[in-house]
Amino acid sequence: MARLLIFGNPHSPLVAGRGRLGLQAGHEIHWFAAQPAPFPDVTAHALPSWARAPLARSLLEPIFLQRALRHVQPDLVHVHYASKGLAALPLARWRGPLVVTAMGSDITTTQGLQLPWAPFTRLLLKRAAAITTKSDWMDSAVLQTGDTRDKLVRLTWGIDLGRFRPDLDTAALRARWEIPPGDLVFLDPRGGSAFYNKHIILNAFADYLQGGGPPATLLVAEVAAEPGFIARLKRLAEDRGIADRVRFIGQLPHAEMPEVFALADVTVMMPESDGLPQSLLEALACGSFPVLGDLPQYAELLQAGPLARRVPVGDQNALRAALRWAAENPADRQQAAVLGRAYVEQHADERRETEKLLALYARLLGE
Repeated sequence: MARLLIFGNPHSPLVAGRGRLGLQAGHEIHWFAAQPAPFPDVTAHALPSWARAPLARSLLEPIFLQRALRHVQPDLVHVHYASKGLAALPLARWRGPLVVTAMGSDITTTQGLQLPWAPFTRLLLKRAAAITTKSDWMDSAVLQTGDTRDKLVRLTWGIDLGRFRPDLDTAALRARWEIPPGDLVFLDPRGGSAFYNKHIILNAFADYLQGGGPPATLLVAEVAAEPGFIARLKRLAEDRGIADRVRFIGQLPHAEMPEVFALADVTVMMPESDGLPQSLLEALACGSFPVLGDLPQYAELLQAGPLARRVPVGDQNALRAALRWAAENPADRQQAAVLGRAYVEQHADERRETEKLLALYARLLGE
């Protein structure tokens, strides 16, 4: 079979799983990243430890990537996330099939398409033979970088529907986090920085409690957390008098997330910008009701029906009202759970999405 080179962060649970899917078709996997990929079934190529500091990495990564390309001589390269900075240069010169997976932040004008990285992101997308995206919004964002319509491939990647489901036993988590019996559970699952507006979510939750909303506990995830920001959130919870109703749950292993989403009656997401996050699909698969910022990135999903409640990003009062509505309308939440599960089964079944990826590889390899 073919020799594939994967370029992406192997310590991201999502990229780690996606990058190794080629093994299912018998392909040989090589993996390039700043740090060695920790998988026994792939061959790792990485930067030396002295070249991993941010500035050194941005300058030296293209050189070590070029060496890996020359050494491996891959039949196909698959890049996860389109914003790779100067590393786009050796990829643009390489002549074999190139797949680029765009995820959202890497193709927005506020992140991956901002200077000085925008020209390199555009170069990588122009060079790609195929660009995988998860939604119509992502298609439109990619198309703004150039005429790439014939390269677009819809691939949601999917989730394991046998693991992410609503009927999981969550008693152990309730006990671990000392959630009072009868409390509703609100979950903030996104990254631990101000970009995700966690401070607004916490303030809106405080307003909800102080306004007489049904008893509830807020779980705050600390994914890739900025320590100073998390400390600020904890002080805010103390200042608002709700520390006993907030649980900071750290960065949980992905293996625990099915039970976490099944525990959450309501999942709250309000980033400044987004793609179509896997966590949203996982919440829907587990029957958790999403309360979302009113971003255009979610519009395609919500065409399937009243799956979620949307509020203007950053509007604390609107978010408080949405939390109150979700808490007081369990029948609507249950209807949304049925619709959400059906959506995920149709559009994000991991088995079907894997088949699509392997078919894409086969087509580009001429098999």
